[in-house]
Amino acid sequence: MAQPRRPPTESPQQPQATGALAAVTAAAAVAGAPPPPPVVPTAAAIAATTKPIIAGLKRLHDQRYRRLDEDLLLLFRREYPDLVQKVVDQIIAEELRLEGIFQKRARERVERDLRPALAIPDAQARRDAVQALLDRERRYARLREESLTRRMAGRVNMVRLMGTSPRGAFWRLSPHVKEHTLDCLVMGEKWWPWEVLDKINPANRHHGCACDLLGEAEAVRLANYRIPRNAAERYRNLTSRLALPPKPPQHLNPLFGPFHLRLRSPQIAPRC
Repeated sequence: MAQPRRPPTESPQQPQATGALAAVTAAAAVAGAPPPPPVVPTAAAIAATTKPIIAGLKRLHDQRYRRLDEDLLLLFRREYPDLVQKVVDQIIAEELRLEGIFQKRARERVERDLRPALAIPDAQARRDAVQALLDRERRYARLREESLTRRMAGRVNMVRLMGTSPRGAFWRLSPHVKEHTLDCLVMGEKWWPWEVLDKINPANRHHGCACDLLGEAEAVRLANYRIPRNAAERYRNLTSRLALPPKPPQHLNPLFGPFHLRLRSPQIAPRC
């Protein structure tokens, strides 16, 4: 009795379309042969896919940049109508500068990580890698929005504090936090002139910083509360330190920056 003929197997050439790949895989399964290897995207195909994605991201970034200027101006008029226009313009200009840096880095990250993700041979693994990249960028964008809001509120507080405490402010470490970042530990619990705080302040430190600034009068009250001594003596001690402008931390350590390094010790726990 003649044996039934088996369906012919495909040639070892890689199929060019998903439908063809599915047909070849099904035919090979019926024939009992191993399925063909997954299609490995070529460098040309990866480049052709990456280029329009980056171009589209650039267009979205440009639209957001233009809209951000108007949105921030409306926000200030609604939430902080008492601020003079010069201060508002300065804060908005700084946020637009930071937005440009954020967008440039985002495009660089996507272009760097999208190419190896698209080069993954397995289709499902490739989709998962691209989705993980998109989820990461959405998370970064959300953190950026939160940081922008926190920075603006902190900047407004600084402007108002300058009017009542012209010589500077006291950087108070949050009493609700047991583990502070290194930059907050260096700056915290000290009096700083506005020349320093204009560059380094709790509002532009790491994400979620809970530290704050106290004016001179409030800092004296805090000292009165913390140290049971003569109030006049404490005030003299505080104001005598104000006459000695402290060195910025860059002078203390040339490597100082917005580190996310955390000190570990048995006495230290949650996060700044």
